[in-house]
Parts: sequence; C-alpha cells; structure tokens
Amino acid sequence: EAQWEKGARGSGTRAYPWGDEPPTCELANFGTLEESCYGGTLPSGSLPEGSSPYGLLDVAGNVSEWVLDWFSTDYYSTSEDVDPAGPPQPEEFTDQQGNIRTPIVARSGNHSTGPGNMQVFFRQAEPHDATSNGLGFRCAYPIE
Repeated sequence: EAQWEKGARGSGTRAYPWGDEPPTCELANFGTLEESCYGGTLPSGSLPEGSSPYGLLDVAGNVSEWVLDWFSTDYYSTSEDVDPAGPPQPEEFTDQQGNIRTPIVARSGNHSTGPGNMQVFFRQAEPHDATSNGLGFRCAYPIE
C-alpha cells in the first residue's frame, strides 16, 4: 500500500497524481452513478495527462486498485514511518447480510465515485473476494 501511494504521489505532498488541482475528465475517469465522465471504465492509459510524477497511469479513477496489504482502520497510528508493510492480519467485519468479510486495501476511487476519492491518500476496505467493474489491481515487480 505504501509503495502504491509513493508511485501515485511522487516525492512531494501533492493531493493527486498530477498535482493539487481538482480532477477534471481530462485527468481522471470519475463521477457518480448518475453522472460520470465517460459512463464506465476506459482502456488503460487513456488519460495520460493524469499521470503521476513517475509516469504511472490510471492511479486516480477508472478503477480502484487492490493492493497487497490487509485493511486495518488504525494501522497507520502504529506503523513504521518508512515503507510500512501493512498489518500482519486483517480486521474482519460483518456485512449487512451477516457474512464475515476479510478486507484488503483498495486505493483511489473509480469511474463512479466522486473527486474526493481520487486523492492519492484515499483508501478503503474491500472484501478480499469482492467483484466489481470498478475494482482491479496493478501488476508490479521489484526493480533491482
């Protein structure tokens, strides 16, 4: 999760991958269920103006991205300051149907969420077995 945010934010304190200006439909695919920029997901790389300082595309909007870390509401109040590895265990919760869910962290908003969810620090809990056209993941590998 920390590495995702670093890739999206860069080395500064910017609120969005492109800077501090609020999102526009030229920078990110976002909106509400009633009105969105494009009405659904776009092919990867469709909005290059919204790239991060490292050149990462689609880290704001289009689809929220699962990361490797389990979700814990208060994890960052006790975590390491540099490259925290995430909690060792998930914080389970019970959904509205009474099912016990194990959440994993999802970062950014998607094509049907508001501009506040596009900020690089936005995070939410998603059940590890969730499915949605607004949820995906990014393949990554270490650079030696």
